Amino acid sequence: MKQHSPEPQENILFAAPEQEIAPGFSQVVRWASAGEIDLWERSRQSIPPGLRDSQNLPVALPNATQPPGTGQFRLEFWVSEGSLIPGALPHWREISAPISGVRIIGLRAFGPQSMRAKDEA
Repeated sequence: MKQHSPEPQENILFAAPEQEIAPGFSQVVRWASAGEIDLWERSRQSIPPGLRDSQNLPVALPNATQPPGTGQFRLEFWVSEGSLIPGALPHWREISAPISGVRIIGLRAFGPQSMRAKDEA
């Protein structure tokens, strides 16, 4: 299964090289702050070290609405179905701890480039 193409209005900030999605992997999304997005950009193939290491990592199914209080950047990636546990709502999931180094496939980040530029200045 190949990754889907972004919608025309989406601003892709960075993406891992396109690859086939392994069987047993599910696509999830996560909304992140500018500081967190930088961690993901450096990692790209696994969940970054130092990101909630001893806690579950909240994510959502691809068509879920953005939860309140989350960052302006959206991450999309595929993760092993075996690492996902149900979240508080039917369209939410959590990647079970420990999360550091958990393999991900097809990481793509979307968001306002102008916000990112302000945070880096």
